[in-house]
Amino acid sequence: METVSLNRIDGTSISATLICYFENISDKKQYIYYTLNEISGTDTNSTVKIYCVKVRQNDPALDTAISESTWEQLKGHMAEALKGILNPDIKFLPISQLVDKTIVSEKVIAMPVSYNYVDKHYQFYLANVSNDTTGGDEIAPIANNEIPLAPQETVSEPAPVSEPVVLDAPQQEPEPIVAETLKPIQEESTNNNNTNSSEPIDITSIEEKYAKMIEDITKLKELELEAAKRYNATLQLSTMHNEQHASYVQSEQIKENGSIASVPAFEPAPVEPAPINPVPPVSNVMEPISQPQPEPNPTPTQDLETNWFDMPIQ
Repeated sequence: METVSLNRIDGTSISATLICYFENISDKKQYIYYTLNEISGTDTNSTVKIYCVKVRQNDPALDTAISESTWEQLKGHMAEALKGILNPDIKFLPISQLVDKTIVSEKVIAMPVSYNYVDKHYQFYLANVSNDTTGGDEIAPIANNEIPLAPQETVSEPAPVSEPVVLDAPQQEPEPIVAETLKPIQEESTNNNNTNSSEPIDITSIEEKYAKMIEDITKLKELELEAAKRYNATLQLSTMHNEQHASYVQSEQIKENGSIASVPAFEPAPVEPAPINPVPPVSNVMEPISQPQPEPNPTPTQDLETNWFDMPIQ
């Protein structure tokens, strides 16, 4: 695997494992896929983080953040690489052509380790970027099986021979070369046709992707329901506590006055405004003794404030 050094906007540098470097042909924007080999989970549920970044091209029209629609396209390129499908809308570039290594915008997604995605996409990238960067002169088409003549040497006048057929022999020897020259061209054409041929969509990978999404959403639902139940239970306990306290105050007043008529049920006793020079009022009615109240349990509140999105992706 190849390593590439990239710079984030905050000035930090990273050394990452390169997956691919390509350009969107329609809008000329360039992207890099890389990984830091961050593994989460164990066994069959383990995943690896894949980063998709927009690199700076020093053009305000090109150096824009990755939109949601573009993000969907970038994820689609991952699936195409796993299936060996070359998208005609992108062009793989050699990493040596990367001028500015600054990251403009970045997205990250978890990929199951069992897919062996990193190695597959990197090999797919190498195979196609080599086709785009091959140099040299193109082979000119050969019409009517004509063979280009080799440079002729200056020959002095030959001595008369009895059999001039010998002079024609060198012109017949290149015939095997015609077959050897045309054969690679035909094989290359066949290989290109096989590469660009359509392949069926992998239904299993689609089902696995959505099954994983449903599983994650179900877990979030269960956690949120549990937090809601705890919160409701706290409210219920608080209501029961207030009712018990009111009942206790009422029973104390009945013991003191011998009647419940003096204080209406569930109504607070009227409070007289205090005079300018407050004098402790004399009352024959004893104030209800305040009982120590248990402090509310803070556990439900802490659970309610839990940030569900900080949980690692399984």
